[in-house]
Amino acid sequence: MTTNIDNIDSSNKHLAIQYPENTCFNCLQEKQVHKIHIPALGHGSKFSNFSSRVNLCDTCKQLTNPEWWKLQIVEDNMHDKNCWYSLRYKYEKEILDFVNSMPIEGRELFYARFGNGANADLMSGQDWIDYVLDILPHEKCKLYGCFSPDEIKSYDKRFPICDKVKKVIYEGKDENKNYIILKLRCPFRVDDTRTHSQCYECILFVERNGEIEIMNIEDFEIYELHTKLELKILLKELRNRKDI
Repeated sequence: MTTNIDNIDSSNKHLAIQYPENTCFNCLQEKQVHKIHIPALGHGSKFSNFSSRVNLCDTCKQLTNPEWWKLQIVEDNMHDKNCWYSLRYKYEKEILDFVNSMPIEGRELFYARFGNGANADLMSGQDWIDYVLDILPHEKCKLYGCFSPDEIKSYDKRFPICDKVKKVIYEGKDENKNYIILKLRCPFRVDDTRTHSQCYECILFVERNGEIEIMNIEDFEIYELHTKLELKILLKELRNRKDI
């Protein structure tokens, strides 16, 4: 019995499994394994539009509850207008907790190479591992349509202190009650809800001096137009300099 890894990059000790068909996802040894197929389910399940397989040797399978692998399906009432019920595996939380405790090489097999469906991670084995470890190059991340570690770091560092970010006042009405929300926004549609790629390449970044300016939505829309015009003028100047 040998640990079965593909010697791709000696600088990264976490290397993709070379022969996954008969490799245990948990101990990473190539031996006789139980191949447990988990079909996709629908809305409400962690396996919505995602199916995969778990390979476990006898020893590692004994670490789990045999009930998990019966894949019993239960029904949940959703009580919303779009979906009145959903189906899920009774022990899907336990299954995924176990998968997520596996070595990264085993998790890659589950989520990437043996994963299928719209919610599977469609990456090569080594690229998935490198992405999880935050060492996949920026260019490769963009080929997969993912935020790169550089983009995430730029957003985390720049957005909170950027001079272009404003607090925008949103007013509304909910159940006959008026409410006011202050939301952080920048003119390039970057906000505080998730990571954005624009911060990584922004050439207008200036660190803010003082408190964040507060604007109503009308003033912010005007400011947004002015800032985008400023960017266009700057880009034109840069192009002209290159032509000289």
